[in-house]
Amino acid sequence: MTDHQKFLLKLLQEIDDICQKYHITYYLGGGTTIGAVRHEGFVPWDDDADVLMTRNEWKKFVQAFQKEAPKNRALVSPETDPRFPNMFGRYIDTETTAIHQNQVLSDDPAGVVLDILMLDPVPNASILPSYCRDMMLYSDLVNPYVTYSYRYNANSFRYPLYRILSLFVGRQRLLRHLEKKMFCYSEEESTCYALRWGGIPLISDKRYYGKSRYAKYETSAFQIPEHTPDYLTWHYGDDWMYIPPHDEQQGHVAAHNFEIPYEQVRRDYRPFLNHSSLAHAYRHNKMHMVRTSKKRHAYRDSSSALVLAKAKIELDKKLASAPWHQWMAEEKYENLVPLFADFFKTQLSRPIIGREDFSGAYRFYHPILVKLDDSTSDAAIMALLYSSRLAYAMRYMDIFEQQNGRLTVLMEKERALILQFRSAVSAYGRKEPDSAMEQLLPVMAQWKDNACCMKLYIRLLCEGTKNPQNPRENLSDLLHKAYTLWPEDGEIMKFRGDLYLKQNQFVKACLWYADASMNTRNGITLLEIRHFLMKEEPKVMKLAGEFESSGDRERAEKLLLLFANAWPENAAWQKKIWEHRVNIPHTDEEKIELLTQLQQMNEQFPEENWSALAATVWRVAEESDEKIEARKKLFLSTTLYTEKKELCQQIKTRLQETSEDGGWWELLGLLEFSMGFTADAFTHFHQALRTSCSPFILAELKSIYERDRVYGLTHIGPHSLQRLVQKHGSVEDYESLLSKLGLEPFPQDLLSIGTSEACERKEMVL
Repeated sequence: MTDHQKFLLKLLQEIDDICQKYHITYYLGGGTTIGAVRHEGFVPWDDDADVLMTRNEWKKFVQAFQKEAPKNRALVSPETDPRFPNMFGRYIDTETTAIHQNQVLSDDPAGVVLDILMLDPVPNASILPSYCRDMMLYSDLVNPYVTYSYRYNANSFRYPLYRILSLFVGRQRLLRHLEKKMFCYSEEESTCYALRWGGIPLISDKRYYGKSRYAKYETSAFQIPEHTPDYLTWHYGDDWMYIPPHDEQQGHVAAHNFEIPYEQVRRDYRPFLNHSSLAHAYRHNKMHMVRTSKKRHAYRDSSSALVLAKAKIELDKKLASAPWHQWMAEEKYENLVPLFADFFKTQLSRPIIGREDFSGAYRFYHPILVKLDDSTSDAAIMALLYSSRLAYAMRYMDIFEQQNGRLTVLMEKERALILQFRSAVSAYGRKEPDSAMEQLLPVMAQWKDNACCMKLYIRLLCEGTKNPQNPRENLSDLLHKAYTLWPEDGEIMKFRGDLYLKQNQFVKACLWYADASMNTRNGITLLEIRHFLMKEEPKVMKLAGEFESSGDRERAEKLLLLFANAWPENAAWQKKIWEHRVNIPHTDEEKIELLTQLQQMNEQFPEENWSALAATVWRVAEESDEKIEARKKLFLSTTLYTEKKELCQQIKTRLQETSEDGGWWELLGLLEFSMGFTADAFTHFHQALRTSCSPFILAELKSIYERDRVYGLTHIGPHSLQRLVQKHGSVEDYESLLSKLGLEPFPQDLLSIGTSEACERKEMVL
């Protein structure tokens, strides 16, 4: 756990204590629920925690807090504080600082916070469109610092009207009017809950939540929805148990300090702000965004349609040269997967169908689906099903039905099968394996050799559930078949390890678990392996030592990686793993990748351990001790801005003596880049390339320029091309530089045309 997560855990425990004392039901929500189920604690990169309460339970909690409020805690919401710029509740530590962007000008408490989101009863999901419009209008009136209606393309008339009305009748009166409209339904007459959040209002089935149940969470246990698999599948799709790639792991942006109260921080920075001017700018920006939303979104729609048209042209070419009709007739659906792969990258992307989150809201509610004939659409659905993308298949069918007013016959059938498969998963989650098997078998009969079905079936057999249609099913033969079909699937590898463990073949089990940990992002699978390691740590440690002693470094490293992947919190093993990694030979590119990984982990190691590991790599890269000490200060998360500034001055002094040492010029650039001085940084990177550089420094500079090139391609805006060229002197200088480093050239049409035209052509170029 990070220090921030430890603090959040303390706040969660306090809320749970109050709720237990006053018999209040709550639920961990969103990513915090995923953490409980997939990690038995915080999602590693998470920096917040969410709690859900029904409206009635929230009212009880507010009353209980007034009696039981711990020292230095505040509970705020629109009901308790009219100045509070959010539509949900927050449980806040008042002796720390966590100032988010929308709190820079506000006066509400801004310490380390837990969000408490209300679940308001609503009759059914059919009211979603009108509820969304009202909730986003309500949110825009409550929070002047964030624009909500714009993202839904709503309230372009109502928001300006309500702003004018607020001058005459007051904002609070308008808010009460909207509250009476949205929060008027009783529990008894409602079958759904609406999440009170303007970011993206969601309506879910009440049955997901139920009476709640306790689940392990770090060193404690907290309440989660009773039907957790159903809740998570509704919220995140069928692949909620998979850990996203590193570039999709997102936290929240805030200024944190665990030692200084937010009030002191505000007193320090407020004198430097023109409060009235900024507040006016916020109001003006929101009004402008809402009033122009239809034009802006029309442009976005046209741009997205062009991107989709290009994707359809490419798909049509592939379809014309493939016997896909025959594959459909022969049920060779796995052949369809590569055929549609590139098309799906566009059609299922965030800019085209959106996501259920703050930034993806507009397109989620206004998705675009390329026009395909029914038979091609059916083939697309089967390609999704046979690549284990059930949630995307459901989303595709939902949009198809929304835009065509119907489904194809095949889609009707496959939607029913997906829902039945989800029922089987739900039954397994409720610890009803026989029911899960009963519901799974008919789906398996239709989805032959489908990975989703096969893995759930194997899991049930491994845990002792019998197939009533084939009670003597040979698990070993089935696993061999599954491994033949999906030889790179880590979940199948893990099941093979389970089988060897049952057969008392400990060494084979460990090695299969190691392979599994390197070939899956399924968090449940990794959690089960971690449980095995926690139980058998001494035996696995002894086995790794035996492999090392006998010279079998490959299998020794496998077991080290097993711990790295499945039990990263084990500090002793992490130290062993990294000592092993940094002491084996590496190319310059591998050293850079190793250092990048180390840099991402420097908060997880004691400072002296991290420094020693990084120094080993730098020393192998032939860096001097003086440069190594400077690099440590650069990359350590504890280094203050003032220390970096001082180090910059020291390096500049050093360069007066050794101006031809490219390593010092690069270090100066890295320091300036970390401090936000991008233009200065690249000036010194250029200087490094003009001087004497070691192969390692050259490889590191090449990596820097490649990231900059990719960033330039993916962030083309009104002024960014101009800034990109200015950083490197001229177009000719930039082209020469990329050529010298052996990097792919920047597209000529983007460098030569005006930036406004480049913006219009960006999506087509990519």
